[in-house]
Amino acid sequence: MMGKLALFKDALSTFCSTEFISDEKYFVVIYGSYAYGVATPKSDVDIMFVADCVDDGRMQRCIDLVKELHVQHGLPLDTELKYEHKVLIPTSFMKEAISGAGFMDADGAFHIPVIQKTHQCLESVALRQRFLLGLMAHKHVFITGDEVWYTATRQAAQCNLVTAVAAARGVKSVTPAILKNLLLRNGDDIGDFYLGFKDTPTHHAYLDALCPQICARLAASNNSTDLPRDDVVNLYIAETNIDVAAPDLDELIQREFVTQENTNEVLEKLTDVLRAGLNFKACDRVIEHLPQDTLKDKIFQPIPLVGQNFEDTMREFKDNVMRYSTNFGSKNFMAFPDCGNSVAALAGAMMVNFMNQNLINSKHCAPTASMVEINVIQWLRELVGYEVEHEIKDIFDAGGIIVTGGVLANTTAMLMAREHAFPGTKDKGISFDPASVRVILPKYVDHYSIRSSLGWLGLGEQNVIYVNTRNFRIDLEHLERILEEGKDKYRFMAIVAYAGDSRSMTIDNFAAISKIAQQNGIWFHIDACHGLQYAFSDTLKPKLGDIHKGDSITVDPHKILFLPYNLSAVLVKEPGSLRQVSGTSDLIMKEEYAFGQVTPFIGSKAFWSLKLWFMWKTLGRQNIGRLIERRHNLAVYLSERLGERQDFIVLNREVNINSVMFMYKPPHAQPQHAALDEYVRRLNNLNKEIQDKMFCEGDFYVHTFSIPDLGNAAGTGQRMLQPLRYMCGNPLTKEQDVEELIGRVCKLGRSIEETHFPLKPKP
Repeated sequence: MMGKLALFKDALSTFCSTEFISDEKYFVVIYGSYAYGVATPKSDVDIMFVADCVDDGRMQRCIDLVKELHVQHGLPLDTELKYEHKVLIPTSFMKEAISGAGFMDADGAFHIPVIQKTHQCLESVALRQRFLLGLMAHKHVFITGDEVWYTATRQAAQCNLVTAVAAARGVKSVTPAILKNLLLRNGDDIGDFYLGFKDTPTHHAYLDALCPQICARLAASNNSTDLPRDDVVNLYIAETNIDVAAPDLDELIQREFVTQENTNEVLEKLTDVLRAGLNFKACDRVIEHLPQDTLKDKIFQPIPLVGQNFEDTMREFKDNVMRYSTNFGSKNFMAFPDCGNSVAALAGAMMVNFMNQNLINSKHCAPTASMVEINVIQWLRELVGYEVEHEIKDIFDAGGIIVTGGVLANTTAMLMAREHAFPGTKDKGISFDPASVRVILPKYVDHYSIRSSLGWLGLGEQNVIYVNTRNFRIDLEHLERILEEGKDKYRFMAIVAYAGDSRSMTIDNFAAISKIAQQNGIWFHIDACHGLQYAFSDTLKPKLGDIHKGDSITVDPHKILFLPYNLSAVLVKEPGSLRQVSGTSDLIMKEEYAFGQVTPFIGSKAFWSLKLWFMWKTLGRQNIGRLIERRHNLAVYLSERLGERQDFIVLNREVNINSVMFMYKPPHAQPQHAALDEYVRRLNNLNKEIQDKMFCEGDFYVHTFSIPDLGNAAGTGQRMLQPLRYMCGNPLTKEQDVEELIGRVCKLGRSIEETHFPLKPKP
């Protein structure tokens, strides 16, 4: 029977694609035995179209289709109700039905007359309205159309049916059990002669699930200040307000919390969640963009007082939250590499939440999780070339910690640098002049987290010195000059370099910088939040040079390894450095493997490393390395393709890792057409507008920021430019997608270029 249902669904979807225009409001459902999954070979397929526009031609086409499908598949036709009254329903008539008109007598009182299967009764407007209201409360298979409108209409029908029946029966207060009884029977009246619900296991199971949902909606409506939606129906029509008794607490627990008895019901709910998540991930579109103020209007609501059923919460989430979210997993999301679409990593993320381990303590709170996390840290240490301690005696031998993100990782590294330069500060407080402290950062390519961390650590965000860069790498001569000139004025706490800065992805000369740092007794920190990926590839790893010479290294697996957020790490060359930032209390047991002793700024700690463990175990280092090589080669491909064109400028022709900084330039726009500053201003504004329009369209996304043109690629000296930046890490993205990106940038650029670079009129 389900095979026939699939055939009907396909035929109906095909028919609707030509019958209804794209912006027309309509929906199509299958109801009855096929919706409940109890159809037999003698069952007809109940089909209903609801639409704003209904005329004789459309009515006949819909009826003909329904009849043709039944004849084609050898199914009987149900002629008890005229097809004109049940196949295609005008929206206006559906609204009247949902308002409860079929249950009102001439005086406006609610009543439920017994259905007489006579021509006069079956053809009456009241019976048709009552039929539709009951039908909308039953189980459906949604086929196609405006699903948001359909869902709101269906929910209104369910609540209004209850309101009408309760008013007719004189019931002032309902519980799910009372509600089920109201819908199922009226004395001897049941089934077709009452509201269509029959005394069968199928209908009992459906009502057992539906009645708590309706009670929750009625309770929410009684406490809501929201006005009804005009485009659906005047909701909850009875003047008498039905009181909804608070659910029995044990029933609530059984429904809303995981128990041994309800795992099948929970699995059904979570299957819907998983399906929604997969559909979101698999979509090519990056975003359905709405302005922030519009989103506030959709999302900001009063505190929920009585709650609602899970299905309504999920539906609201899909309609108002997920629908307008950015899809990092789209193959056209090319702004950052954080795609988060590894199946194994997603499985790990789910298990993180199901297991709910707390790594603040080990023995009692996370016995196996602590061991997995230590092992993952060992893998990371081995990748970057640090020594790995194979006999782990306690947590201080681990040589690193897992944290929430790169900002916290870099802050923790600066805390260790502070304790290295000023031992005991954590315990005794700041006994030195913070104004004398300096941290050296590479100019233009530093990450904001280092400066911010200095402020949080009481050392002052302003206490940094910028060393010049050449092609986005530290100028070693200038670095040595800074140290020589400042040795009597400052206490240099740290030198920071990058294995892939977040703009150009350039990898610095770690061997030379390390030598200078060691000669001056300065902590050398390497931010490898992007560069770690090269360590997986035997071909690309040599580009990282002597990364192991850093005293500390921060890495961001959630940026580069297909993981969902969050997962970063701080690694230290000397594992004992962790003792300088450790802390314990009687709440953090001094267990050998309790991470709570060595995680500054973190108390309760989730099992984040499980996502990386799942992915790494499943793919293996070699396959990860192959994916990284493809990612790098795709960036090289884009750089070469743009370099062949006259309407693009590439700022970093040497591609490091997976970043390409480029700008669209109209062919007729040349620096000599205006003063250089004016030319650069126009060029920057043009590319900012391209990026904004592209994001609002929602099909592609690349990043943008300001950076000096250190290589003079634009021919304007080292002025500040506003390039577009490609940095993709999604394995799904191919050369064809990159070509489409180029085409989209060109199309947008050409559509607005004359606004920024007007063509001069011919003489």
